[in-house]
Amino acid sequence: MSKKDIDFLLYNKIFYSRVDRDQALKYQRVVKGCYAYGIHSGRMWDTKWRTIEKKEETKKKKREQKIEDR
Repeated sequence: MSKKDIDFLLYNKIFYSRVDRDQALKYQRVVKGCYAYGIHSGRMWDTKWRTIEKKEETKKKKREQKIEDR
């Protein structure tokens, strides 16, 4: 979701039936978490896993380049 979508979902309450209460509350928690941590589709946020992914991608490219040079 985009930042605009996250903002919209945060400020506009959703309506739900009693049977859907648990699912709706989980959904709202996710939206609040995304808003609090700035997580949205337009932002590449850094984590340990993202750092590891970048290193692995660099290693893969170097390996491919060495194979190509041979």
